Amino acid sequence: MPRIFDNIELKLLPSLVSTLKLSHKAEFCVGYFNLRGWKQLLPYIEGWNGSEENQCKLLIRMNETSPEEDLKNMLSFSNSETTIDRQQLVKFKHKLAMQLREQLTYGTPTHQDEMALRQLVSQLKAKKLVVKLFIKHRKSLGRAKYDI
Repeated sequence: MPRIFDNIELKLLPSLVSTLKLSHKAEFCVGYFNLRGWKQLLPYIEGWNGSEENQCKLLIRMNETSPEEDLKNMLSFSNSETTIDRQQLVKFKHKLAMQLREQLTYGTPTHQDEMALRQLVSQLKAKKLVVKLFIKHRKSLGRAKYDI
């Protein structure tokens, strides 16, 4: 039977930490990436060497548009089908970077926030953490994963 983590009675973080302590690799799929939440997992990935069998893979789902635009497009009569090109991919990467930047400006960024960001960059460079974007294409065009 699956466990449901509601963060009221059953907290996700302690379960993730206890699992990561015993693991040599991990794969996560998230709908939203929050640096302040992720920094709590960074120490458990730090000891990994970045090889295929000793790294963390993170898949982040990104919409092409805002939820409001998605709804508007779904309900419109002229539902255009377009493919993703390199320019759009660059736009998505920029959008993700801006979302991370905005997260750091909520409240007052702390020294720990800055250190977490530096550690995240270091882990990305060392391939201890591999991040991909999952972009849902419109209509029948399917889905695709893109390295960042």
